[in-house]
Amino acid sequence: MVESIWLMFIVIILIVYLVLKVVLKKQAVATRLALYLFVMVMLTVGYVYMSSDSEIKTVKDVFNFGGVYFSWIGSVFHNFRSLTANAVQEDWSINNATRTG
Repeated sequence: MVESIWLMFIVIILIVYLVLKVVLKKQAVATRLALYLFVMVMLTVGYVYMSSDSEIKTVKDVFNFGGVYFSWIGSVFHNFRSLTANAVQEDWSINNATRTG
């Protein structure tokens, strides 16, 4: 009877340990993803700020800069969509290869 209680405690401890390992691993991935997204947003905000010669001194300036930033983001996505569409329309077959020699 005593051995079965200890065995039950060991099983419960192992289950909790495994669950915590899985949760912490997922949390680490989410934290890393959030860090990468934060760095990308800050780099793009800095790039747009430097290239647009904006000054942010009032709340109105912040909203104006937000409009410039989201316009820039929209143009990046539009350019990426155009690039992808052009790549999809290309003939990527082997028969299209240039023969040499």
